[in-house]
Amino acid sequence: MLVFIDNADTMTKEEKKWLNSCKCRMIITSRQKIDGFYGVNINSPSPEYCKEMYIRESRGNNLDGYSLDEDRYIEKITELANYHTQTVMLIAKAQYCLGLSSEEMLDELNNTGFVLKGNDEIIDTEEYELTMAEHLTKIFNLLNVTDETQLKAIRLFSLLAPNTPVKKRDIKKWFELKSLSSINELVKYGWLNSSGSEYVSIHPVIADVVKYNNKPDFEFALPLINALQEEMKVADDYIKKNAVIVHAVAVEKVFDAFESKEFAVFLDSIAKSNHFNGRYNDSLTFYQKALLIRDRILGTNHSDTASSYNNIGGVYNNQGSYDKALEYLEKALEIRKKTLGIDHPDTADLYNNIGLVYRNKGLYDKALEHYNKCLEMHTIGRHDRILFE
Repeated sequence: MLVFIDNADTMTKEEKKWLNSCKCRMIITSRQKIDGFYGVNINSPSPEYCKEMYIRESRGNNLDGYSLDEDRYIEKITELANYHTQTVMLIAKAQYCLGLSSEEMLDELNNTGFVLKGNDEIIDTEEYELTMAEHLTKIFNLLNVTDETQLKAIRLFSLLAPNTPVKKRDIKKWFELKSLSSINELVKYGWLNSSGSEYVSIHPVIADVVKYNNKPDFEFALPLINALQEEMKVADDYIKKNAVIVHAVAVEKVFDAFESKEFAVFLDSIAKSNHFNGRYNDSLTFYQKALLIRDRILGTNHSDTASSYNNIGGVYNNQGSYDKALEYLEKALEIRKKTLGIDHPDTADLYNNIGLVYRNKGLYDKALEHYNKCLEMHTIGRHDRILFE
């Protein structure tokens, strides 16, 4: 097996360690150094290739009337862009949208102080990304995008998984847009990539630029978060859920340090979807993050905190880690008794869940004891699965 991983620029130490443990061959593109991997520096595209692309994009794919006199200006522009293909394309599209000649575009870039040449010497990934963001912002500002809907759309798009196509109709719903005109305009500017007529995506460099200039806060992103939660809930198969999980996880990473009841619910949604898809370790990760948030902002003795303990216990049960499952479910039961009382239906559900784990362990007397306790509390015992919350 040979695995390709592109744009692996934001990996954690744990992810790098995991890569080294994989029993297969890998080719990874990254601006980071990854211990255990042999590194090869990749040269930039040739000046000729960049010039050809610039000519095509700056004229809207219409080469009629192109003059060779423009070559020297285009050569200087692509040199300023350090032959970085995404940047070359953005400048070319900006020139086309602004109706400028190549000479006028070069003057505009010089006036802003735009220059990426020499950035290859920057080793630190974070410094490189900040430099890229700073200079690409100058291109974006030249377009003078003032349309509020377009600005809203590009800010929300920066939160989604880069290089991962999304259906336009989904974007319209997730972003609460009245039409797709703002999305189509952003494609024309080159700030979104079009995949056929139905799909759009964002380049990771563009997403970094947007977040560098105006990183969305949690309240701004909340409608998108709610939409993703609903999508994960209604998706009824592995492929549909996975398509949404990818974007939900990207959003979660942006707000990783944020703590609120709403964010904990979002983490639960990602955890449930991963659990549905059989990714138990990922499910545990997000359930445990939700537990930490609830424990800090609500306290240990809160019904929502009990829900987190219950959910974690359910995943451990499905993994066959029955003692760990009982540890978390018993903790949830104690909290429920204190906060809701012994006769509450949610407390009864926990007796059902604990009974199921004992049944899976083969301790049938203990399972019956808890199932009967559930029935005594006038609830219908569902003995085939853990009741997640």
